[in-house]
Amino acid sequence: MQIRCFGLLALLICSMGRSSAQETILHTGTELSFLDTIYSKIQRLYVEENQLSKLTRTGIEATLSGLDPYSAYITAEDAKEYKTILSGRFGGTGLVIRSVNNQTTVRQIFKGYPADKAGLMVGDVLLEIDGKPLKDKTLDEVFPLLRGAPGSEVKITVRHPGKNSAEIKTLKREEVALTSVPYHGMLKGGIGYILLTSETRNCSGDVRKALLDLKSHEDLKGIVLDLRYNSGGIVSEAVKIVNLFIEKGKPIVREKARFYDTTFYAAADPVDTKTPLALLVNGATISAAEIISGSLQDHDRAVVIGSKTFGKGLVQQLYDLPTGEILKLTVAYYYTPSGRCIQSRQYSVKKEGVFIPDSLKKYFTTANGRKVSDHDGISPDLPLPEQHLPLVAKELIENEANNNLVAAFATDYCIQHPTIAPAATFTVSDAEYSQFVDFLKANNFSYTTASEKKIGELKAAALQDGIWDDIQPGFLAIQDQLKKQRDKDLFRFKDQIKELLEEEIVFQRYYDWGRRENSLKNDPGVAKAAEVFAKRLNK
Repeated sequence: MQIRCFGLLALLICSMGRSSAQETILHTGTELSFLDTIYSKIQRLYVEENQLSKLTRTGIEATLSGLDPYSAYITAEDAKEYKTILSGRFGGTGLVIRSVNNQTTVRQIFKGYPADKAGLMVGDVLLEIDGKPLKDKTLDEVFPLLRGAPGSEVKITVRHPGKNSAEIKTLKREEVALTSVPYHGMLKGGIGYILLTSETRNCSGDVRKALLDLKSHEDLKGIVLDLRYNSGGIVSEAVKIVNLFIEKGKPIVREKARFYDTTFYAAADPVDTKTPLALLVNGATISAAEIISGSLQDHDRAVVIGSKTFGKGLVQQLYDLPTGEILKLTVAYYYTPSGRCIQSRQYSVKKEGVFIPDSLKKYFTTANGRKVSDHDGISPDLPLPEQHLPLVAKELIENEANNNLVAAFATDYCIQHPTIAPAATFTVSDAEYSQFVDFLKANNFSYTTASEKKIGELKAAALQDGIWDDIQPGFLAIQDQLKKQRDKDLFRFKDQIKELLEEEIVFQRYYDWGRRENSLKNDPGVAKAAEVFAKRLNK
């Protein structure tokens, strides 16, 4: 994604033929005059006084919403945060907070940053910042108090879990650089693993460092680049990452717009073009991550494992506006080196988009002659079924109240166990899992299954039809049976839930790095990559 600032009208004039440009200017002028007339009438004659600036921005947002989901207007208030996310850098303390029982609670500590150095822990309750009580403050009000210029100091009054007394910690803020490579390392069997979560500014340098570290191990047999749940980002970073694995001068991605057509090539010498490479992808592998997947697949440099990627082949550019806002506008499509377009949906039909039919798809070939299709995201070479968590496990992750219970149990566990096994091998025993189940029940853990939701709809329909009194006994019997089945879910899906609990405990003891390492011990994508590498070595 590139950031450019220039007038759209000037762009049109420079990019089109003279007569075409003149027609566009005349048409645009007519439409703007029409819009100006409407605004003028509203401003002068509408029954109540109104703010024209607010009305204008509402109109802009409505206009962009009619294009595609990625063209957007970013307010001046949100623009700074948006650019911070892209850069991955800000001045702060290195902690993540969330609200638990109306208290500001530490959710994550970044290793080596001020909060970690000061001894803060996951589960700590923040009471005051620089003498300002946090009671009744929202997280949006607390965030600015923690951030500040690197080198400045902030005093935090904190209460540790299991303690009644509070203490004051003085932290010196630092520049916090959030890496898009939160974990890399050697796994069993000589497999090198790199996790890439997004393409933020300079992340290609982090991938390069991780790759060089893995190559320093004599037992390296293959490299896994994990792009699952990769949310995309800056195209130039994706290009540099692909360049690490292919020869200089090879094409990586093409951007094709109405008024320009540009192909990006590998501009530097590669780091590794020989070590077997596997890419892990899924339906949440998006945009710039799909460029990496598609390019390395087209060059037959990597085997792609997993499920079909999202299929976002639309290019956005950022235009800084004079008033501090940002216009994010879709301007082009992405094409892989073989010539296939990544985009899988059309947005001209419905706002949410419709999948492009097979009849409109074309087929292309990779460097070694393998057949691939366009308008279909990136299809894996070795498909794996999507990993679907059971509903009870999803509730423990996605429902904030339930997730707070998982975190609270893990915090208590860490207090009771000052040392635990290394992250890669840590497991929860069956006895400890039973304690977790008892903890959930004692804290009124509950959720509604899909069956219970349906039977609730049946009750509403029966009341509406006037037959509730007749079917009530049978209904209540079914409802009781469903509740008994729901109560068994914590043991029916014990293996999946145990993994979530293990990751949470390791996360609190060994930071995010440890959680990532622990999650890989039973990973089907890594296991499939190991099979591929073993077959290649045995040939």
